[in-house]
Amino acid sequence: MKKIALTLSVMAVFFATVQWVKAEETEVTYSEDSSYTIEIPKKIEISKDSITVQELKATYVNLKSGERLKIRATGGVSDGKVTLKKAGGTSEIQVIVSTGASATSGITVNTSLAEFINQSETPDSGGKIYFAAVNSGNSNVDAGSYKGTMTFTVETYSPGISGS
Repeated sequence: MKKIALTLSVMAVFFATVQWVKAEETEVTYSEDSSYTIEIPKKIEISKDSITVQELKATYVNLKSGERLKIRATGGVSDGKVTLKKAGGTSEIQVIVSTGASATSGITVNTSLAEFINQSETPDSGGKIYFAAVNSGNSNVDAGSYKGTMTFTVETYSPGISGS
């Protein structure tokens, strides 16, 4: 009888001190931001007599679902042309910059030059810009070196969302 009473006492103490644990779920998350590398040359040498083609490349493209990567020329282009000024002089020439292979219709600051989606390094649209031959729009170009600049903007956006 003492054994039963002792066992009951020990069990009572055990159950009184043991707390039952309620299982809780913990959410584990991870987020990866969109990333990419854009290859735009520091210098583009254009031609006097023929159209110059320049590729705009993206590597290591990793975009979030629904996002697109867009490259635009946002500076240095006016009325579809880039202006090149003669070094040490006042002469300047204007050359059409286009997304069409004929290089006859110039771009604007809103023109998408290249767009990439998902993880593709192949442009979904565009990917090349064309510079008209210097002789096609300029007569009697003075001898010398000419230089101008273009500014490219790279942005990610989601189609259909305001501001894109």
